[in-house]
Amino acid sequence: MIKNLIIPIVLFLIATVSSAKPIPLTIEQAIKVALKRNPQIVALRFQDELGAARYKYSKLTSYLPTIAFSSSLGITNTLYQTSSASGTGVVTPADESTKTRYNHSISFGISISDINLFDSFQTSDQRKIDDIGERDRIISSKLSIQGAIFGIISAYYSLKTQFEQLAIIKRQYDFNKSMYELAKQKAKLKKGAVSDLLFAKTELIRVSQEKKKAMQAYRLSAMQFNLLMQEPPKKQFNLMSSFPYIKLSMERSEIMARLEKTPTIVQARNSYKTAKLSAKLNWKSILQSPEINITGYSIGHRYDSDTSAGLTKGFGGGSDLDLSLSVGFNIPIFDGNGFFNHIAIRESKVNVILAKMNLDSAYRNMQNLLLSAYYDIKSQEEYIKDQREQLKVASEFLDQTLIDFNNKNVSRTDMKSAIDSLTEINVSLLTSLMGHLGAKMSLAITLGLKDLPGDKFY
Repeated sequence: MIKNLIIPIVLFLIATVSSAKPIPLTIEQAIKVALKRNPQIVALRFQDELGAARYKYSKLTSYLPTIAFSSSLGITNTLYQTSSASGTGVVTPADESTKTRYNHSISFGISISDINLFDSFQTSDQRKIDDIGERDRIISSKLSIQGAIFGIISAYYSLKTQFEQLAIIKRQYDFNKSMYELAKQKAKLKKGAVSDLLFAKTELIRVSQEKKKAMQAYRLSAMQFNLLMQEPPKKQFNLMSSFPYIKLSMERSEIMARLEKTPTIVQARNSYKTAKLSAKLNWKSILQSPEINITGYSIGHRYDSDTSAGLTKGFGGGSDLDLSLSVGFNIPIFDGNGFFNHIAIRESKVNVILAKMNLDSAYRNMQNLLLSAYYDIKSQEEYIKDQREQLKVASEFLDQTLIDFNNKNVSRTDMKSAIDSLTEINVSLLTSLMGHLGAKMSLAITLGLKDLPGDKFY
């Protein structure tokens, strides 16, 4: 009996929420739109693209020299000149022969910076550090983009949950309104007590307030969703995708087997490697072998002219090619890091120790986090199972209570208890389903996965 009321109530609710016809929208469509319009996601994608490009060219410059093109044009106009007569300097305007005097200098050239041939493999170690940094950047970028997409998914189903909870409370309101109308008719015919009417009116007011709260919560969720989608605040969507309740198929052993590949552990391990490489570089700064460089390599052409009163009085030009080879040592004896760089070396040793401690701590924390996530999700699934059983019983109980109430076998208090129980379980179940989805997405992010095995978020 209760189930038969759901469809007309939902249709009525859609009509009352907005006069405009809601636009059908699936979760796949929502993500596709958000990837194109949401500033946060677009910015993350551009940052990822630029970061990859910077690393690519930074790596090339570590192998190749920097090449630059330059050109210049100089113009000089003599406005005043000085002359000396009898030992006295006089400033006079320039005469016609020098008034429009221009010096033109046009040059262009290509210069190449130092080419390092050998530096005790310091450049090689730095490249390794840069490579580790790039891998960390890729991991962070992927997690950020995936987290933003999960945010869209969460907002989509949160809005859908708010809508369904509103429909449930609307159904409770319609029921209490019917009870109030019935009590009012009985009071009018003097077949019911005044207390019954007052009780029914009190319950109607209470549920009306709950309905207003649910409507406000729905509107806020709708505005937040529209903001993520970059749509007008009042635009309405008919969310077509059904709620994806899928039990966690991964066993505890499967989750723990992925420990080594979790982004947190990978980045902690990378930090440890970077600290060791940095310490190695600091040692090389005082135990340095000769550096061999090719420097000052340039090629260019220059053209000069001296023009006065439209006549060229002189011109010249030239090209050059310079090349030099240097061999040198650069050993720090005393600077801001003390004698022989000992402060920097000590700091790098401490950084290695701290990085190792952080790595060990990351392992312990990640083990606890994965186990907690697994048991939490499994506990939620047991709770959802019980809630669904409760919902089934509560629906049957309300149907039977309605029959008994019509036969005057139960009181209004029994009716109130039955409808309130069904409403509470319904709303609670929807909240639990949303929490279960959020917990699974959180686990996926922790494992560095787009979807969990045997599951699909969209």
